[in-house]
Amino acid sequence: MLSDPNFLLSSLFQLAFVALAFCGARRDGEDRSFMSRDYTCVLKALCCFSVILAHTGAGEKYCVLGFVHWIAVSLFFLFSGYGLSYSAANRPDYMGAFHKRILKVAVPLILVIALKEAFSCDIWSGGMGYMLVAILFYAVFFFVRRVFGGQDRVWGLDMADRILVVLTILYSLAVQFFHDSRMADGRKQTGIAAFLFLFGWGCQSLGFAYGIILARKLRPFKDFLARRRNAVILLAGCLALLPFLAVAYLRTRDVFFVSWTEYALRAVMVLLALLACAVLSQGLRLGNPAIRLVGSVSAEMFLLHGFVIEMLERHTDLCQTWPGLFVVLVCLMTFVTGVLLHTFLTHLYRLIKL
Repeated sequence: MLSDPNFLLSSLFQLAFVALAFCGARRDGEDRSFMSRDYTCVLKALCCFSVILAHTGAGEKYCVLGFVHWIAVSLFFLFSGYGLSYSAANRPDYMGAFHKRILKVAVPLILVIALKEAFSCDIWSGGMGYMLVAILFYAVFFFVRRVFGGQDRVWGLDMADRILVVLTILYSLAVQFFHDSRMADGRKQTGIAAFLFLFGWGCQSLGFAYGIILARKLRPFKDFLARRRNAVILLAGCLALLPFLAVAYLRTRDVFFVSWTEYALRAVMVLLALLACAVLSQGLRLGNPAIRLVGSVSAEMFLLHGFVIEMLERHTDLCQTWPGLFVVLVCLMTFVTGVLLHTFLTHLYRLIKL
C-alpha cells in the first residue's frame, strides 16, 4: 500500500488533519476543558471529518478514519442532548427563545435541500436525515421541558430528564424495528414505518440520552475520573471489551435472525467508545484557531458534503482514477462551501434578528 500514491495522499491528509486537531493540546490541571466549547468544537470537527470520509465512496483503504463515523454520529447526538440540557438548566431565558434554536437547524437544512433540488441531486444523501431527527428531538425536548421541567428529582434527574431519556430509548428501539432487514426497502413502507425509515439513526440516537444524563452528572463524572484508579480501570475495561464486541458485530452484521443482537452490540460499543474518549481526553485543554474554524462550520459541512461528493462524481472520474485525490478534494471543497454557507447564515440571522 505504501507504493500506492493514492493511499499515501489520502493517509497523509488524514494524519495532517488529526495533527491539526490536537495541535496545541496541553494539560489542564483544573480540568475545566472537558465538555467546554473548545472541547466540543474539536470533537465536532473530527466527527464531521469522519462522516465525510465514510461517505466519499472511495473505499476503506483510502478513508482510514471513516470507520468510526457511527461513533461520530453518536457524539453529535450526545453534544445536542448535553447542550440543550445544560443551557436549559443554566440560562433562565433559554426556553423562552427556544424557537431560535430550532430555526438555526431548520433554515440551513431547507437551504441545502433547495440547493440539491436545483442541481437535481439526491436530497437526503450524506446522512442529512440526521438533521430531521435533530429537529424532532429539539421539538420534543421543548415540549417535555415546558410541561414537566423542574419537578421532583431522582438521582439528579428531574421528571423532564427522565421522560426525555425514556422517549429517546423508545425512538431508538422503534427505528431499529422498522429498519429490520425484513423492512429494508423504505420505498415500500407507509405510515409510521416510512416516517421512521426516513428519520433513522436508531442506535446512534441513544447518544442524546447520554448527553442529557451527562449534563446533570458532569461534576460527579469528573470527580470519578479524577481518581486515577477509576480512570485506569474504566479505560482498560473499555479497550479490552471493544475488540471482542467488534468481532461479534462483524459476524452478526446484516444477518436477519440476529438483527437485535447487532443493535445491542452497536449500542454497547458506542457507549464504551464514548467512555474511552472521555477518559483519554480528561484533563486536556484542546483547541487552536484553525480547528475552531472547522468545528464552527461542522454543521454546514455535514449538510453540504453529500452535494459536493455528488457534483464531483458527476463531473469528474477521480473517485475511480485518483481516489486519494478525490478524498482530499471532497474534504477541502466541503470546508470551503461550509465556510461560505456559514458566513451567509450569520448575515441572514443578523438581518432577521434570529
